[in-house]
Amino acid sequence: MGRPPKPLPENFHDVYQKWKAEKISTSEAARLVNMPISSFRYRAGVYKNATL
Repeated sequence: MGRPPKPLPENFHDVYQKWKAEKISTSEAARLVNMPISSFRYRAGVYKNATL
């Protein structure tokens, strides 16, 4: 139900890896993938669970 999510930006994986390694802040990561901070955190959580 509901609207299907937009696809992740092509650079999401690289930005996610830098963010996870604490090389960039959450706000910087969100800016690089052109998302609000809350959306980045949510998508990062979904991405983490999908890649386990």
